[in-house]
Amino acid sequence: MLQARLVCVLIVFGVVSAPDLLLAQERTGTITGTVSDAGRYVLPGARIELDPKGAAIVSDQQGRFTMTNVPPGDYTVTVSYVGLLPFTERLTVSAGESVRIDAVLQVAGVKEEVTVSAARPRGEAEALNRERTADNIVQVLPAEVITSLPNTNIADAVGRLPSVSLERDEGEGKYVQIRGTDPRLSNVTINGVHVPSPEGGVRNVKLDVIPADLVGAIEVNKTLSASQDGDAIGGSVNLVTKAIADQPYVAASAMGGYTNIVGGRALDQFTATAGTRVGAGRRLGVLFGGTYDWNGRGIDDIEPSPDVFGSTPVVSAIDLREYRYYRSRVGAAGGLDYRLKQGTSAYVRGLWSTFKNYGDRWVYSPGAGDFLTPTTTDANGTMDFGIQNRRPNEQIYSLAAGSKHILGSWLVDYDVSGSRARQDRLAQSTVGFTGPDNVAYRIDTTDPNVPKFVVTNGVDVNNPALYSATSLATADDQARERDLAGAVNVTRPYAGGGGTGALQAGFKLRDADKSQTANDQTFAVSGLPLSAVIGSFANPHYFNGDYQLGPLADLDSILSFLASHPGSTALNVDSTRQRSDPNTYGASERVTAAYVMNTVDLGRTHLQTGVRVEATQASYTGNVVVLDRAGRYVSTNPVGGDQRYTNVLPSVQLRVALDTNTNVRAAYGRGISRPNFSDLPPFLLEQDKRKTISVGNPSLKPTSANNVDLLFERFLEPVGVVQAGVFYKSLTDPIYPRVQSLVTTGTFAGFTQSQSINGPSAHVSGIEMAWQQHLAFLPGALSGLGFRANYSYTASKATVPGRADDPALLRQAPSNWNLDATYDRRGLSARIGVTHNDANIYSYNYQPGAEGGITGPLGDVYLYAHTQVDAQASYALHRQLQVVLALLNLNNEVFGFYQGSPQFPIQREFYNRTVSIGIRLTR
Repeated sequence: MLQARLVCVLIVFGVVSAPDLLLAQERTGTITGTVSDAGRYVLPGARIELDPKGAAIVSDQQGRFTMTNVPPGDYTVTVSYVGLLPFTERLTVSAGESVRIDAVLQVAGVKEEVTVSAARPRGEAEALNRERTADNIVQVLPAEVITSLPNTNIADAVGRLPSVSLERDEGEGKYVQIRGTDPRLSNVTINGVHVPSPEGGVRNVKLDVIPADLVGAIEVNKTLSASQDGDAIGGSVNLVTKAIADQPYVAASAMGGYTNIVGGRALDQFTATAGTRVGAGRRLGVLFGGTYDWNGRGIDDIEPSPDVFGSTPVVSAIDLREYRYYRSRVGAAGGLDYRLKQGTSAYVRGLWSTFKNYGDRWVYSPGAGDFLTPTTTDANGTMDFGIQNRRPNEQIYSLAAGSKHILGSWLVDYDVSGSRARQDRLAQSTVGFTGPDNVAYRIDTTDPNVPKFVVTNGVDVNNPALYSATSLATADDQARERDLAGAVNVTRPYAGGGGTGALQAGFKLRDADKSQTANDQTFAVSGLPLSAVIGSFANPHYFNGDYQLGPLADLDSILSFLASHPGSTALNVDSTRQRSDPNTYGASERVTAAYVMNTVDLGRTHLQTGVRVEATQASYTGNVVVLDRAGRYVSTNPVGGDQRYTNVLPSVQLRVALDTNTNVRAAYGRGISRPNFSDLPPFLLEQDKRKTISVGNPSLKPTSANNVDLLFERFLEPVGVVQAGVFYKSLTDPIYPRVQSLVTTGTFAGFTQSQSINGPSAHVSGIEMAWQQHLAFLPGALSGLGFRANYSYTASKATVPGRADDPALLRQAPSNWNLDATYDRRGLSARIGVTHNDANIYSYNYQPGAEGGITGPLGDVYLYAHTQVDAQASYALHRQLQVVLALLNLNNEVFGFYQGSPQFPIQREFYNRTVSIGIRLTR
């Protein structure tokens, strides 16, 4: 019913505007121009108003604007921008002619120091102007703000915005979770072009692949217009590459750092960007930038296994894990544009990034054996050892070409694009050693965060002669996705009835192809004692000295031994086929979309209504592995299938200006989220050691949601904002990944089955608040102070099949907040930031009736709450040269998971603090 009413509203606006469109056929004129400040920096997001007709538009990324269909007459043009004085000019428009304005906005008093002397405040002003003038609710992080803290990648930067929490991995942000929703429910684009995921198992994009300093801005769209892709229930993260300015631009930086962990680890980072305009009238613009960073991260990690003995919680095993990384990112971004004439241009732009997340892992794994009491075991406990070289190699790139034209009273733009993502795990090896199996343990859980297995019968578990290699697992996996898209949009501005507006329609076709090939082989190994392959690496300070880490092997020595002794390995066909075949699949998807949208300004009211229709055609092929009753491999059978569905996505965006600096916004929109490609094929993956099976689900439906928003925003002088809002999302057919159920019959009776399934419904609601202000009105040195703070609270309820408790949605962290203090005066620019995400459910694990209940050791898996402190300061040695000091993770915050309650940890890892110093050169 609500959708139907919104569509009717859209039709009414289209009909009402039709007479105005016909009247606009008279001979009209055009107003074009650019907006910049006194330092000749272009100003995107400036508001340009025309009086008396009331037309209002916004300058683009290059500070340019074009007003078409302006009736002949005398006008006053006013250009406004947060942090600068308004610009006003009177002009006369004649029929068939174009009038040009070069608006240079001036500063006055304290505003000059805020907007001109430091890059970050200037970037903050740009972001606030783009937020103020946007049709939808959007938050913007410009490059100057992104690089003002040691944000290693894009996810780290986005995590500092309201209502955004992070799923972290290996010391960095990986996935963004917007407004209490799973990462799969949000979309990632580069310059508006959909970006595929490099991983084979999910749609959500790993944002740690992309360096933070490679982009010009990050836009987080929390509500969507009909002209945007509809697959963004949580929100849409748009990465905007750096714009080509009218003035030549060169910037470069170099950083070096150190982390006191795993014997000391180093890092370095280099970035450079150059751009200019050449040719007659400087029509051709060229910009190119690149970045490289190398990070020798180290990680101390423990992974206990909580369980129950009778009705008493116990720890049945623990992994003592040590990681030594040597990871690198290389990225490039840039583009060309050519100004065919005023208001008409063509462009090519793109971004490419590769992340080699390479490292080594060593693991000692004590196992309790049979419990005699909750803290003592019989003499059948075990100790095993494992070593792995980790070889994920991920890449994302996007390339788009398009053009914008003014054709009389019409605006036409079109583009074609190609995006590609991949993830390789090639030549990755994991070797397992079986150690003593006659160990009696006393398990010390005095501190539940550091449970300790203490040997009580004298077995020397640190003697490498007691360990022999028993298994080798190799991985040669490749995941690929290729997206091709083309779009065309036609806009007709109009005026009449006391207002102005634009009617817009468009069409888009997106074709995706996704595949994953797994070649994971398992071998039995014999004849290799651990004592023969001990390496030189050791860490006597592992986990702050709470644990003793035994002697560590050298993987190159192991692989060399196995290569020179072919009889020491024997292929396990059953395990190899069961690991590889279910993880090999192919899928394709075509989305055909069309929309119509009307935007109208009536006095202080700005209203946008629209409807988008997306038709999805998908097909897939997967593998079902057939096993005999003993669980041995019999055959692999390819299975195919397809899906077809159509979604109607209406949207309404309302903005009412209470005064020049105060807006009230209301929005409604409908969004979707499609199933992961890998979940659809009816595969079956067995893990016999853990007594689990994972199966596909060809019946998965896409998730859809109705989204409602209300926001108040007040922009402060000289540069600042206060925002407060509420939102509500009602989800239909939510997808719950890895839902656990017990198999009661057949070959896998007694196994735990994991499968992605649809639930009937869920909802999430929340509040979000933000305050940002430079206190330039304070006297003397205090005038350099500023603050940025935001807080959000979300609550949710999910109806999960098989559960009666209606748990929270996955990844819904109740409280998230950020608090930053800034200082900018003369040559000093400094910022300290604190980020907090509450604990949230990572996966549903609780089974009704489990011992200890939902908060016990067999409860759901939670991500720990995370509070991290970072800081950075720069000082200008010269107008163009700065020295920079960066401090990352000052409080050495823990990352990890627990089951049920925090006293039942299943992972706790630390990264220590990182200190970096470097220089930046800009001219």
